Formats: sequence, C-alpha cells, structure tokens
Amino acid sequence: MKKRTKGIIAGSCCVVLLAGALVALKLTEPETEEEDNLSSTSDASAKTSTLLYDKNPSDISSVEVVNENGGYTVERYADDFWTIPDISGLPLNYTAVNSAVETLATVTAQQAVSEAPEDLSVYGLDSPQLKAKAVFDSGSEKTILIGDETPKGGEYYFKLEDSDTVYTIKSSDISVLFSKEFDFINHVLYDNVTDDNTEDDYDPRKLNSMTISRPDLDYDIVVEYDARQEYDELITGNSSSYVMTAPVSLDLNPDKSDAMMELIFGLTASDVAAVDPDAAALEEYGLTKPACTVTYDINAGAATLYIGNKHFNDSGVPTGYYVMREGLEVVYILDTANVPWVSIQPLDITMTMVTSTYIYSVESIEITHGDTTEIFEPNGDKDNFAVKHNGEEADADLFKSLYQYILRAPAEEIYLGAYDAKEPDVSITIKNEYGEDKLDFYSDADRKSIIVLNGKANFKCRTAYVDRLIDNLGHYAAGEDIVTSW
Repeated sequence: MKKRTKGIIAGSCCVVLLAGALVALKLTEPETEEEDNLSSTSDASAKTSTLLYDKNPSDISSVEVVNENGGYTVERYADDFWTIPDISGLPLNYTAVNSAVETLATVTAQQAVSEAPEDLSVYGLDSPQLKAKAVFDSGSEKTILIGDETPKGGEYYFKLEDSDTVYTIKSSDISVLFSKEFDFINHVLYDNVTDDNTEDDYDPRKLNSMTISRPDLDYDIVVEYDARQEYDELITGNSSSYVMTAPVSLDLNPDKSDAMMELIFGLTASDVAAVDPDAAALEEYGLTKPACTVTYDINAGAATLYIGNKHFNDSGVPTGYYVMREGLEVVYILDTANVPWVSIQPLDITMTMVTSTYIYSVESIEITHGDTTEIFEPNGDKDNFAVKHNGEEADADLFKSLYQYILRAPAEEIYLGAYDAKEPDVSITIKNEYGEDKLDFYSDADRKSIIVLNGKANFKCRTAYVDRLIDNLGHYAAGEDIVTSW
C-alpha cells in the first residue's frame, strides 16, 4: 500500500471575551429599541436578505477553505469539472465538490447586523472559525469569514474580508464549507452498477454468490443464486432467490437473508477514518488480520470487503466497524447495522427444512427403513392429484400429509463431522425432473441423528423425528392420520 499519510489539522476554539459573552446574552432577550439600534443598520432593509454578489460558478478556477477540520482546496480540472487535488485519485462525491464551488459563486446575507462594529469578537470574527476564498478566471477574488453561530441558531455571523459590514447567513447555505477533505470521498462502497452488456435478460446487478470468511469459523459461509429459479416448471419451497451451499446446502429464509445479500448495493459509510493507510494504521484498524472478509460475485464486477476492529464513538460506545474495499486505499467506518457478516451464523439465515421440492414437482419418493422399501409415485396437479404406493393407487390426501412431515426433516444443528457409514436407519430419495435429493438418517449419541444430504453429513436432528417417520409410514399403510409432532 502507498505510504502517504493524511493529517487532519485540529482547529483551535475561539476564546470569547467577557464583553462578547455579555452581548450574546443580551441578544437572546426579546428585542428592544436599544437592541435594534445596536444590531441593525440605519436603513429599513436591515432585516431583508441581501444578495452580496452573484457570479457564474463556471468562472471559478479554485476554492480554498480553511476550517477547524483543516479545510480543503478545490481546483478546476476541465470545463465545469472541479476536483480536490490531494484526493483526486480516489472516488469522489462530485455533487459535494460542485456544491463547494457553487456556495462561493453566489452569497446571500440574511440580515445586516452592523456596518462597522468596533469589536469583531462580539461576532467571533476577530478570529474566524472558517475562511473561504474563491478565485475567478479574471484574477479577482471573493473571501468570506465565518464567525460564531447566532444565539437563535440556524445562522452564522459572517463578513466579506474586504468589507466592514457584519451579516448573518443561513447555516444550510454554507454547510459544505465546514467539511473536512475526507468528506468529499464517495462514502458509497459499491455504487449502483452498470456495464455495456446488452444481452437479453442480462442483469448487471445479479448476485451470483457471496462468501463470508471469519477466523472464528472452521468453514466459509457461501450463498449462491438459486439456479432452480431458472426452471419455470420446477416449484420449490424456497421463496428466496438464493440458497446456502456451504458449509451445508440449505434453503434461505428470505426475511432473514435477502437484505443481507443485497446490502452491498448502495452500502454507505458513516465516515472515512484514513486514506492510504500505512502498516501501522492497518494494524490499528484491525485490517492486517480482518475479523471478517466478504466477497461478492456480481455480474458487473466483484467486490471484496475487509472488516477490522470495532469503531467506538467519543463516549466509548461501539457504533460500527472499520472496513476497506479491495482496490480502494480508504478505511471507512460503517455503522454496526451495515456489517451483519461479522456475527452471522449459518442457521441464522436459513430455513429449517433440509429439502423443499414442491409436491407437484415430485416424480417419485423411495423410503427404505430396515428391510422395507416403500415407493410413492405422485402425479398431477392440485386439481387432479393422485399417487401410487408400491404400484397401487393410494390415498392422495393422506400422502400429502406424509410428505409434509418428510419436508419437516429439521436442520436443528450443523454437523460436519464423521459418521459410521453403515446402513442408515432411514433413507429417503426424492426425485424430480431436474435431479434428486437423498437423505440418510444415522443414529448418534444423545438421542440425536445425523442427517446426510446427498452423501455429505450436514445436520443433526432429534432421533424422535426419525422414529415418528417410521411410525407414520405404518399409519399411512393402515389409512390412519399422520402424526405431525415428535
């Protein structure tokens, strides 16, 4: 990384003289004739906003601002295009840059306070907290000085450097002048994306996958676009556009996952902590060994985020995290709500059902337990649904209840360890036009069963579920109601 160090100059506070304090207290009282004489010009227009000057922003070649945050310099790079030279290599918020130029192109006072005050300290203008200069192509300059905020708030005392008259100006009209240089860096980590691909159905914002890596986990959490969305005829129980593929395969709960997946778009920092951080700064922010790394594969381009230490506010309360995006030499501060990846666990965002093939998409279900194999062959849709059990026509409504119980096979905890690959207690193979899911249940200690999905140990559930499943197969054969609890 580059070694350029960015310093922020801390401005000193203005010392308010006793006489100034007394006047400020006086200004908070109801207006009197004496006060009007003190704080107004002699003409009737004293309380009417006044246009002090009006220039074309295009005629400004540079802007120089000095404030308590250090200030900044804006220079014209091309026609109607300005930049901040010190950070021009970084993504800038050009709306804010242009605002700084436009603010000094036209200046309107709210009220004339005094034409030639003897004591500028009354208004904080003996040592202004802000000085802003616009340099025009003609060579002329306009400089404004900002003093204290007025007692009523929402306005500041100010004057032109080459004039004696003190005015007030709206705070909102000059807010950009109080910015520090870092404020002009684009705080959006991943802008709305566009690219030149014009193929039909191509979406540059399509998320192909997201991978979360953390040192506190022995595995990566991987979420991918659910390719089953492309099969018009296949209906699944997954109402999210994404599916977890690691450390286990499981459908997502859209209420708990979709917002996290799409958070990358428009992800905005609350502040910038550093630019071009050196090794010491990276260590300080916890970015040499990130607490979390998040990688998004997006059609229009990948994005990798490195999440470091917590950020604490002035009161010592943790409010966010230090974050860098790969390819940008900027350390951002993101609010805690915008960094869910640092603590998320796989089962926090998933459904509990191990499989979710919709009943009308099922071609066959084969269930083996002990020496018994049962084959169910459903067909039709909701209006003419039928099923065969071991080759014979069977009760379709009762089968629906049985299948609902099968779908409730619960992922109660993640298990990625070994298992004794003997004959499973129960084996279920669910086939559809596009493939199959095979679930094998193996007894384990503590009255729990290991669930092996498509040859890979993924979960554990209570063995009571498996025992009830075997009971329900007997209930089905006898034409009895399916028991849904276990």
